Amino acid sequence: MIDKRRNQDGNPQRVPKPSALPRRLSRVRATWLHCALAGAAMLALAASPAFAQIARPRDEEACLNVLKDAKAKEQEGQLQGARALLRQCAQTPCSAFVRQQCANKNTKLEMDTPSVVLLVTDAAGSSRTDVQVKVDGEPFASALDGRALPLDPGMHDFSFIADGHVFATQRILIVQGQRNRFITANIGRSGSRGAVAADESAGPT
Repeated sequence: MIDKRRNQDGNPQRVPKPSALPRRLSRVRATWLHCALAGAAMLALAASPAFAQIARPRDEEACLNVLKDAKAKEQEGQLQGARALLRQCAQTPCSAFVRQQCANKNTKLEMDTPSVVLLVTDAAGSSRTDVQVKVDGEPFASALDGRALPLDPGMHDFSFIADGHVFATQRILIVQGQRNRFITANIGRSGSRGAVAADESAGPT
C-alpha cells in the first residue's frame, strides 16, 4: 500500500508503508529468549539435590540392597559371590558414596579370597594337564595350566578326573586369605586311584 504525499514543490510523492518484518523479528527473539530461560530453569532444577532425590530413589535403593546382599554373602563365606555383587554397585547409577563403599569392600575381599594351584603328576613324575577337577561336585577346572584359581574359604571336596574316571579325591579345608595353595595328586602307574596331598608350604600371602 502506497501513501501519497506532496513534497516541497507540491508534487505527489510515494511513501512506502513501514514494513512488518522488524515486529516479526522481535516476536521471534522474544519467543527464543523465553524458551532459553525455561530450558535453563529446568537444567538448574535437575541439578538440584531435591530433584535428584525424586528422580533416583529406586536406583539408589537398589544399590543399597546390593551392598547389603554382598555383606550377607561375605558373612556366609561366599566371597566370590559377594565380589560379583560389589562390582555391580561400584558403578553408576549408584551414588558416589555407595560406589566408594562397594569398591573398597571389593578390594578387601579380593585380598581375602583364597586361591589354589592344582598339580597332577603321573608315575614317571611328569606333569599332566589333561585332567578335570570338580569341587563339591561342581566343575572347577577343565584342564590344568598351573595358574591359581580363586575358591571360597571352607571345607571342600576335590575330585580329580582323567579319561572319564575319578582317580583321586580329597577333602581339604581352604583358609581365608591363603593364596596360591598347592593341591597335588598322582595319577598312578595305570591310572589307578592315587592320593591327593595338600602342600602346606604355601601359606597365606
